[in-house]
Amino acid sequence: MPTTKRKTSFSKKQRTKKQQANNSFAVFVGWILILWSSFYFARKYFWQQYTTLKIIPNESYFVTNIDFPSLNTNKNVVTTHVKNGEWLLVDGSANYVYESARPGETGSTIIYGHNTPSVFGNLKNLQINDNIILTTKNDKHFYYKVSAKKIVNPEEVKALIKDEETLIIYTCIGFLDSKRLIIEAKPLF
Repeated sequence: MPTTKRKTSFSKKQRTKKQQANNSFAVFVGWILILWSSFYFARKYFWQQYTTLKIIPNESYFVTNIDFPSLNTNKNVVTTHVKNGEWLLVDGSANYVYESARPGETGSTIIYGHNTPSVFGNLKNLQINDNIILTTKNDKHFYYKVSAKKIVNPEEVKALIKDEETLIIYTCIGFLDSKRLIIEAKPLF
């Protein structure tokens, strides 16, 4: 008895087009999920979060300017806080941490900002023994010499704590700003 081929409701050509469409849609959805999760992860763990905040009125010992003569760069500095473990910053500015040591005092004087051309984008070009000049509101100048340059993980905050007078400049660096560049400078006088 001869066998008969059974006809299906879709021809092979139609079935192939439908499978291709389903496969294309699945690949598209997969890429969307991968991209979304990558950006979510990067934003949560790597990119600096910032909050616009009211600038604290400058007191005479607050840093108002930082000068890098070897880079031919001079930046205005605003005073900000660390609040509930979050480093608040004014976007587009160098930020002096109110809770850190004042220039000339024992401990770490911390200035930080984004790794953008308008703030600390060229900080990676600073070299050991380069000079840095801080100016305070009362126009007093503090002179420092770069003594160390480190790249650390974001959670390594102990690298910011010093027992002697030290200027710490802190910014993001690396792929998706996943690391932190720390410049340490010691007083010249």
